[in-house]
Amino acid sequence: MKKNDYLFAVASVRALENSLLKQSDLEQLINAEDYNKAALLLSEKGYEIKGTDYSVALDGELEKTWDYLVKAAPEAEALKAFIVKNDFQNLKARCF
Repeated sequence: MKKNDYLFAVASVRALENSLLKQSDLEQLINAEDYNKAALLLSEKGYEIKGTDYSVALDGELEKTWDYLVKAAPEAEALKAFIVKNDFQNLKARCF
């Protein structure tokens, strides 16, 4: 792997970190009075909320993030180890 490829990938991901939800944003979501307030908070942060389940929007963001990482990473195969934990947790949640 070229050093420049790695540097670009890291810098690119770091630049996008500024758009992530911060601790204060999460606290506001937790303390939201109802779904509409929580959806409004998320839409103010740039998330597109459709329907009555904002978890769909967050899942979509997770998928977009993963797709971006795979495209930006010089060796995307190395990232597959990170999804095992999530897949295992999702499998447990569906079984129980």
